[in-house]
Amino acid sequence: MSDSVKILIYIADPFLSNYLQKFFSLHACQVIDGKTLPETLAYAHSGQFDLVIMDVKNFQVDMFNFIESLKSAGGKHRVLVLNCDMKAKTELKKRGADLSLVAPVNAESIAKGIRDLVTLKPKESLAPEQAKVVIVDDEEELCDFLADHLESRGFETYRAYNGQGAIELVEKHQCNLAITDLKLPQIRGEELAKKWGSESHSPIREIIVITGGLDECVGDLKRSGLNVFQKPIDLDVLTNYLIDTCQRHNLTLKTEADK
Repeated sequence: MSDSVKILIYIADPFLSNYLQKFFSLHACQVIDGKTLPETLAYAHSGQFDLVIMDVKNFQVDMFNFIESLKSAGGKHRVLVLNCDMKAKTELKKRGADLSLVAPVNAESIAKGIRDLVTLKPKESLAPEQAKVVIVDDEEELCDFLADHLESRGFETYRAYNGQGAIELVEKHQCNLAITDLKLPQIRGEELAKKWGSESHSPIREIIVITGGLDECVGDLKRSGLNVFQKPIDLDVLTNYLIDTCQRHNLTLKTEADK
């Protein structure tokens, strides 16, 4: 495999597509975005790719036959399928898919799946950034508690009690991580996630949604690659996930000497 991994993606969901683009921007990769099924298949037949990633939500035609066509393209590329169900997972394997992730997928499972199939190398020229997380929750005590806890672990934190305040903080301080409640004044959490996830210029690398109930939009958020934490939040699980996220995105934490 060459130093620069070649990736072909076919993802209709703008948030999921943008997440993958941001993820690969941190590594030595060449990424091609297939806009349509014929275009994706043409790319696969005309070029050598190490990995092809596709979302089953894109398919309006026979997905299984398409996978067979993709694998018969003659290249050595591996195929990662996102958001399938258990029944389709078995059939996809028969048709040649190397790995299929059952819905709902999240950022962590996608990143692991990619690393299971190809070896990614970080961009050597990419300087590490300080981990800066914006925490958005109209429950001020919870917001402050999370911020204090994460500050003690080396994160630079910013607190917002409504959606508009969060947008302003991200723009002003170039926050690269976000934790947002769903039910917020002015702008709901899923709207913030959609905004930060779909804007190519957004500094946000990863978004975590927290919720105290079974909001009907949670399933859609998970299928878009977001990680959703239910209240009451397990601080150890959340903190460990954020630390792993920092490692994936080349973000640094303050040491005791820095504080």
